[in-house]
Amino acid sequence: MGIHYDYKSTRGEKAMKKEAKRKARLEERKAKRMLRSKNQETENKIVLLNNIKNYISALKVPDFPNSLIEEKFLDKGMHNIVGIDEVGRGTIAGPVVSASIVLDKKLLLGNPQKFNDSKKLSEKERLNKFQIIVYSNSIFSIGTASHEEIDIYGIVEATKLSMKRSINKLKTNIDIILIDSINLDIKEKNIGFNKADSISVSVAAASILAKVARDQMMTKIYNNLYPGYFFKSNKGYGSKAPVSYTHLRAHETLRYRVCRVLL
Repeated sequence: MGIHYDYKSTRGEKAMKKEAKRKARLEERKAKRMLRSKNQETENKIVLLNNIKNYISALKVPDFPNSLIEEKFLDKGMHNIVGIDEVGRGTIAGPVVSASIVLDKKLLLGNPQKFNDSKKLSEKERLNKFQIIVYSNSIFSIGTASHEEIDIYGIVEATKLSMKRSINKLKTNIDIILIDSINLDIKEKNIGFNKADSISVSVAAASILAKVARDQMMTKIYNNLYPGYFFKSNKGYGSKAPVSYTHLRAHETLRYRVCRVLL
C-alpha cells in the first residue's frame, strides 16, 4: 500500500506561503518608509520652530501687530495657526478668561482691520473689532478658570488652565500655537513670547475676544450674581468705587466669595 501524494495541493500551499511572505516583506518596507518619513517631518518641524523662535527674538514691537510670524508658517504649509491670549490676571475679582483663534485669512494677512492688544483699544473699538471677528470665518473658542480655581492654584496655573480649556474647545486641527509670554505643556506645538499681542495679529485678535468676553461675564453675570460689588463698572479691577476691596472681603459670605486671596 503506497502513500498518496497530491502534487497539485502541495504546490498550491507553497505558492500561498510564498505570497504571504512577499506581502509581509512589502508591509515591513512600507512601515519603515512611513517611520522614516514621520521622523523626517518631525525633524523639519523642530528646525522650523527653532528658526522662527530665533526670528521672533530679533523682532521689534511694530506700531500694529502684523502677520509676519504667521506667514512663516503658512509658507511651510501650516495653515491652522492658533493665537491665544488671556484677560483677568491683573484683577482682584472674577475669573481669568482665555481665547483661542484661527483667524480668517482675510483678517490675518496684513492685519487690514488694525487689530491690536486689547489694552490699547477703547471699549468702542474693542466691541467693533469683536463683531468683525465673530462674523468672519474665523474659528475661535473661550476658556475660563474661576475665582475659586485662582485661589487654589494661583493665577499662573489658573491662566494655563483657562488656555488649555479654550484649546480643547477649538473645533479644528492645530498646526502651531502662538501665546503671549506663556509656554504650555500640551501635545500641540506652541511658542510663547513677550509682547505677542503687540506683535502677532492672531494673538491680538485673541486678546480682543478674551477682553470682551470677560467684560460681558462681569457686567451681565457676576454683577447680577453678586450685587453690591459694582462689577458693572469696575469689572473686577481695582477702582475708586465707594466700596473698597477691604470692605468687600470683610463682608464676603460663603455664597458671595468672589474676591481673590491676596498673598
